[in-house]
Amino acid sequence: MSSSTNNQNAPTEPTQQSVRARTLIEEANAANASRGSSSADSTYQREWKKFKTFVEEKRNENILPPGPCYLTRDSVDLYFATVVAKLKVHPKTARRIRPSLQFYADHDEHTRRERFVIQNRTVEQALKSQVSSYKEGKKNEFIDPHTKIPIMMISPEEHHAFFDYVYKNNIQHWQSLVTSWNIGCNAYIRMSTFLKFPLHHLRLDKNHGPVKQGSQSRVLCYILTPFIRKEGNKIYSRIRVSGCYRHKTYYQCATGSLAMALFTRLRRDTSLCFNQKDINGVPTWFHRLMFNDWADSKTANTAYKRILDAVGISWGRVVHLRIHGIEYGSTEGLCDEDVASISKHNEDGKLGKVYMTELRPIAMKVMAGFSKDETYFVPRTLLNLPWTDDECCRFLFPQIDTWREQSASINGDDSEAARNVLLHVLPFLAHVAVQDGIYYIRDYPNHEISIYLRDAMPPNYERWAKDARSEVQQIERAHLENFAGCQSHTKIHQAFTNVEMKLMEIEVKQNKMASMQEEMSKMLEGALNYGTITGGGRVGEQNNIGINRLQQPWQYPQLRWNPAQSLVAASTIGGIAFPSQQGNLTQARIQQRTITSALRNTPRVPVFPNQLPDSVERLLLEHEVIHKLTEYDNMKMSGWPQKVKQAFGRRKYLYKAVKNRAEKLRQGDFEQRKVRAAKEMDVERERLGGLSVYKYMLYLKGQK
Repeated sequence: MSSSTNNQNAPTEPTQQSVRARTLIEEANAANASRGSSSADSTYQREWKKFKTFVEEKRNENILPPGPCYLTRDSVDLYFATVVAKLKVHPKTARRIRPSLQFYADHDEHTRRERFVIQNRTVEQALKSQVSSYKEGKKNEFIDPHTKIPIMMISPEEHHAFFDYVYKNNIQHWQSLVTSWNIGCNAYIRMSTFLKFPLHHLRLDKNHGPVKQGSQSRVLCYILTPFIRKEGNKIYSRIRVSGCYRHKTYYQCATGSLAMALFTRLRRDTSLCFNQKDINGVPTWFHRLMFNDWADSKTANTAYKRILDAVGISWGRVVHLRIHGIEYGSTEGLCDEDVASISKHNEDGKLGKVYMTELRPIAMKVMAGFSKDETYFVPRTLLNLPWTDDECCRFLFPQIDTWREQSASINGDDSEAARNVLLHVLPFLAHVAVQDGIYYIRDYPNHEISIYLRDAMPPNYERWAKDARSEVQQIERAHLENFAGCQSHTKIHQAFTNVEMKLMEIEVKQNKMASMQEEMSKMLEGALNYGTITGGGRVGEQNNIGINRLQQPWQYPQLRWNPAQSLVAASTIGGIAFPSQQGNLTQARIQQRTITSALRNTPRVPVFPNQLPDSVERLLLEHEVIHKLTEYDNMKMSGWPQKVKQAFGRRKYLYKAVKNRAEKLRQGDFEQRKVRAAKEMDVERERLGGLSVYKYMLYLKGQK
């Protein structure tokens, strides 16, 4: 029995099948690791390249021995001790070198052997030394405190200077420059995303425009898939959408810039095809980027800096235009949720993450150059063109019919992306280019845009453009006159509203005075019934003065309490006789306590309508000014009627919600912020479907 057990536990010789299986496992692990190494981000790739260059130099100097692997104990320790420890970069940047090399050790060089660990005492000591040297260097470094401050913005004059320089000097790669500038400022799209943005991610939406119907109901959207956003390595990150209205200033319009850039790029492009697929079955045009002028953000940074220096714009962020957009939106009064709807920072909470719209009208209107309270009005978008959108599309994109035939063929791409781009996006962009072109051919007649427009459009386009500019001026003049009339009407309405509010205040004060008189009569009646003023008997009987006539008791001197009289007379309070031997002083004290008790038992009740007002802003006014309910915020409600308690509780909850939101705002004093917060809540109410103030309160409480 023991011999059989020993035979079972004894190691067996590996069979040919097990050896082959082990070999296949190692090969598969190596293949998987190599595939993982190709997905390293740009920082890892850059640090790996620097490390290999260092090792090759030291091998040429006979300091490190040759070998099949770059990552050895000696090479790593030498690199950290002599190079990393002396780096002048931020410590967080230096600390990323260790995981970068560890990534390539795990996925490239040490996949078939025991895991090589980068971290050891030498590496840790080098990183600590780098932190100390970085701090010492920063102490002696001159830093201009006015650069890269968090409140920097680009002024309208600087915007104009940038575009004027680009267009008048026919700067190379102008398409990428002006489009990335405007998309970054208006749609908050990062430069890294712009460089990877494919053509098929453009979409025309007809439900989120500045108006509900007509040509202005359309808005161009940018679909942000997980792998083109900064969070691209998050495989399960959902698709986001950004977009912007057409800007009030034509050269700052992201949609107009994109229209001009694409029509000049695609006008003579024969490489775009809609009936070819790659080896994976993906349509080849899916790989077509909107712009491919710059390889990376560093190249874009160089192109930007050259122009910024030429026009004298001090913008330390260079290609980070979304920072300007976020700062501009915040200063114009957009709340955090509105700004986050464009910047895509609102990842917390299921409601904001999944259900709330990503194309908020108020946010897109502000980023189009309007204030929150202004009406969106861009006169050039109201021009009636003498050509249809399809005709404009054939003028500016002469291959559109060929592309549509390719898409409709047997092997063509009939995806939703192809249909949207060919049938909606390109015609819309052609429509925009024709409308905005009336200013380009006037202001920049020698630029490529104007040359292509005159060449592509019918011969009468330039003459029509001149008439169109006059028509735009007439449209704008009529709008201003109408706006002035509306303002006058608004002022009259405001005056009547102010009078109404004053009358309401007077009425409320009268009601309060009547209530106070009634309370005083009741208190005085209770006190007189116990003989606490004259010292005995019912005052009404003794003086023949009815209680109902005591509206102003201070006018009757005979009703005032006379201490001398009280000390002489023998009093009876509540039918109880007080012996004279207890002293008249005790009697006076008891009389005083009786008056205090009568006064204390009558609670102070606020007077206000039970129904909530029509807006949160009106509620704030009533709570603080008209009804002065802030005086009752910390008062006990034990003696109030039940309906008053409930109505006051609703108003108090909404008032606290306004104060909490006001505390999150930055500009203005607290009173101004409360008014702004109330207005924002009213806008939110309308955005939620025009909820009443009561239903909005339930929404805030999380009820349905």
